[in-house]
Amino acid sequence: ADWLLSVFVRHPDAHILRQAAGLSSDIILPSKQQVAFFMPVSEPLQGEKAMLEQTLTPDGTPLREFVRQRLEYRYPYMHLSQSRIVTKSAVSELTEKQQQAQFMFTSRPSFIQQGSVTAAQRGTAMHTFLQYADYPCACADLDSEVDRLHKKGFLSRGDCTALDRDKLRVFFKSTFAARILASKQILREKKFTLRIPVSELTAEDPLITPEDVKDEFVVVQGIIDCAFEENGAYVLLDYKTDHVDTLEVLRERYAAQLSYYRRAMERCFGMEVAETRIYSFYLNDSIAV
Repeated sequence: ADWLLSVFVRHPDAHILRQAAGLSSDIILPSKQQVAFFMPVSEPLQGEKAMLEQTLTPDGTPLREFVRQRLEYRYPYMHLSQSRIVTKSAVSELTEKQQQAQFMFTSRPSFIQQGSVTAAQRGTAMHTFLQYADYPCACADLDSEVDRLHKKGFLSRGDCTALDRDKLRVFFKSTFAARILASKQILREKKFTLRIPVSELTAEDPLITPEDVKDEFVVVQGIIDCAFEENGAYVLLDYKTDHVDTLEVLRERYAAQLSYYRRAMERCFGMEVAETRIYSFYLNDSIAV
């Protein structure tokens, strides 16, 4: 009955109810339905109003005041919800304004596919191979390592077809791959969860002040492609398969994302990061970020 009364009191045509209860018109909710409300003015009504004033809630608040507070309640974090700030997110979602959307779907309908491989499928296959491959074996015989992972179930037949083996051969023959192979510890697909202040995400939002988001945090999750130890510190490496003209495009596109990865390694894993790099399989080269 209480919720039904709350609905009626908020109707645009229920001014007589709000007047009787002493409520503000600010609580009105929009409605396309026209409703006629009638209330006989009599002595019992005055008695009911007195009862509202005299009846107290368990914490000592007059019942009338309690009802008014409930009806006029405003969500205190509405400004954050309007800015689309969520309490938990992926790093890629936080940095999407700095990135260009690579893919819309991970696969296409069979009538469009016709044996071709999408950029999304190729990128997924490349990352899967780099996650599970034995790097020394891949350097020695890439095709044999691909076959081994397929037999082990790490790569599907479609993944094997989608792999750009020429690009992988160039990578494993590069001086950068030699640095990875010389490392005593190589980390791959390292998952992390990081808490960051909301103020970092709303610094350029003119509608939100630092005081609005004081002591507010967002939990972000991500996966680090690769990190390897070198000279007592770690080199953070992110693989990209984007079709770009220059390495500088990748740096501008993913700098914000990699800053979170670097922070996660230092804060969550206690690892000093001496260098952060992007390796482009499309350009067969890497760039420091």
